[in-house]
Amino acid sequence: MFIFKSAILRVATLIPVLFGVSVATFLSLAMFPGDPAEIALVHLMETESPPQEAIMQMRDELGYNSSITVQYICWLTRALKGDLGYSIQSGQAVTTEVAQAIIPSLLLASTAILLTALIAIPLGTAAAVHAGKTIDKIALGISLVLSSIPDFFLAVIFIFIFSLHLHLVPVAGYGNWYNLILPAASLALINSSITARLMRTSMLQSLRGKYILTARAKGLSETVIIGRHALKNAFPPVLHYMGAQAGHMVGGAVVVESIFLWPGLGRLLVESVRSRDIFVVQGCILTIGTAYVLIIIITDLLNLLLDPRVEGTANV
Repeated sequence: MFIFKSAILRVATLIPVLFGVSVATFLSLAMFPGDPAEIALVHLMETESPPQEAIMQMRDELGYNSSITVQYICWLTRALKGDLGYSIQSGQAVTTEVAQAIIPSLLLASTAILLTALIAIPLGTAAAVHAGKTIDKIALGISLVLSSIPDFFLAVIFIFIFSLHLHLVPVAGYGNWYNLILPAASLALINSSITARLMRTSMLQSLRGKYILTARAKGLSETVIIGRHALKNAFPPVLHYMGAQAGHMVGGAVVVESIFLWPGLGRLLVESVRSRDIFVVQGCILTIGTAYVLIIIITDLLNLLLDPRVEGTANV
């Protein structure tokens, strides 16, 4: 019952948070240099100096002659209906361009997070179980080295080794599963360095718990103690961090997406800023912010189910 109430409370927090995301997205247009109506006409009319009458007419059509509050309400109403305007560059609906970009971003983020978990959780667990020993020192050493390497540098190294030298995978592209290997691995290795250290710290704290002493007193094997008890209690902080990283990757893997020509949201956002495609920029910011918030909420809900200490708190 407590978990259900907590879940409802977390879902309810979506409303003010998403409202804040929408306000920030709308205000991003105000921070764009130049008049949005004039920028749109420069591309539509293919001229550097659109007539002033045309600019005023465009401002009226877009609602920019109204107060900022009225502008926001009109924009939010259209956004809730799925109308984010049209791309100045391509003429396509912004929702179409964003929808085409978010699928590759989610695919890249989910694959990178899966690889991160497969690397970091066993590495951090082994380091904690063998704290102070050779395995622990090697794991910490690898983690420190990886955390000091920028993702773009690792991406270039991967391209040089696996694409140009060994010819195992293509340099860049999208459409086949093997195009996903290098960008996902570049993100995963960098993220796994911090995740492994967090897993080690959380696991050490879990192994010092009284329930571990009780389990050992009952004669349970170390494998059962670690897998069934210690790991279950150590995992929630790691899950929360990985959720935040997944949310960041949806729109924040700009450099990796650009290097590997991955058609994700981050790359679309950068290209739209460069071309001053203001409505696509707004659509990208809104989608990235919403995706991040939803991923964090989902992570919190998973933590409610996985963390037994939450249920314990309910009974106090």
